Amino acid sequence: MTPLVGWNDETPSYDQLRHRFNEGHKRTSGRVWLATLAVAIFVTGFLLGARIASTDHPGASQRIQEDDPAWNCHTMGNRVCGP
Repeated sequence: MTPLVGWNDETPSYDQLRHRFNEGHKRTSGRVWLATLAVAIFVTGFLLGARIASTDHPGASQRIQEDDPAWNCHTMGNRVCGP
């Protein structure tokens, strides 16, 4: 029978096995936390972006008519300036 890689002929003690398990578990749990944090940041950004995009901004819904001072006859309407 071939021994496992990293194991010698003697049987590892309980403390050695526990140490190996804890080291592997620390790496795995760190990756899980990192992935969870990345997903949480993505979802939060998506929801905030959707909320900001759907919010009506003051003045954005007002249409400028020809008699308003903000009307520019060169770029708005039929681009005919004057009578």
